[in-house]
Amino acid sequence: MEDYHRAIEDFNKSIELNPADAVYYLNRGVSYFYTKQYQLAVDDANAGLPLGESLNLLHIRGLAYYELKQYQKSIDDLIQYLEVNPTGFTNSSIQTRVGRSYFELGQAEEAIKHYSKSIEMDPDWAAAAYRHRGDAFNGLGQHQNAIEDFNKAIEMMPSYAQAYYGRGEAHVALGDAAQAQLDFDKAKELGYDP
Repeated sequence: MEDYHRAIEDFNKSIELNPADAVYYLNRGVSYFYTKQYQLAVDDANAGLPLGESLNLLHIRGLAYYELKQYQKSIDDLIQYLEVNPTGFTNSSIQTRVGRSYFELGQAEEAIKHYSKSIEMDPDWAAAAYRHRGDAFNGLGQHQNAIEDFNKAIEMMPSYAQAYYGRGEAHVALGDAAQAQLDFDKAKELGYDP
């Protein structure tokens, strides 16, 4: 964390010397993001966008908007990023983030589409997408689909406490209190107890 604070100081000096270089705004914005100063990350992206580096600035601004709970703005930036950069190596996780934003806006069906795209793009690293898609299926009352996704998330990452918890919620909805309790206990054992 200290390195990011030091980097911010360095980028402040760089921007003072050359305020027309978008890379400095991008890198300071990334540093702000990782120090949880999300509004400052957005401000730097806004300052840097007219100067260049638009793709990376859209990415960091979209992530910062998500953390600020400005979900529609996050979606807009991240979708634009994906349209311009359809084959980027982080696109699977970006699709998951877009899905999470839609889910937060109460649009579970749209969220499922993005989680499914994430899984399709990178099936070997899709535990988070399966877990979040399971949450969306639970929200739509599709509890058996949810259980299948939570099972896949747990298979990929056996210590995924939130997946156990989500699966427990699905079991409760299906009337299987005993299995639900096993899942809740496992989630708690793994450190998740909402």
